[in-house]
Amino acid sequence: MFKSLSWWIIFVLAFLFASGTSAKESESRFMSVIVPCESDLNYVLNIAQEQYNEKPFATGKILVQEYTTGRWHEVEVLMFAHVSGSSWSIISTYPNGMGCIQTMGRDFKVISQDYKKTE
Repeated sequence: MFKSLSWWIIFVLAFLFASGTSAKESESRFMSVIVPCESDLNYVLNIAQEQYNEKPFATGKILVQEYTTGRWHEVEVLMFAHVSGSSWSIISTYPNGMGCIQTMGRDFKVISQDYKKTE
């Protein structure tokens, strides 16, 4: 009796494990992240340029949501990278002079030289 019961338990556990690891539909979720900001944009820019010796290479606009109020802001970002690719940073700039380190990382690689903006 115990022998057949143990096989049954193994079968059920194997089935649950297999069904839990099968391909599922994509799930969406919001991630709360803390983005360090300073009232002086130059202070934040100096972190990328002086501390990490990164150079600006691109700019763009992003939407960011303020955690405390839920308000959305369209802000300009500056993208920096070290010439060796050892580090990179994306810094957002606000009209009131505030700057935020949106993200930073390492192992920066250019994957295409073909991109050119067309007007």
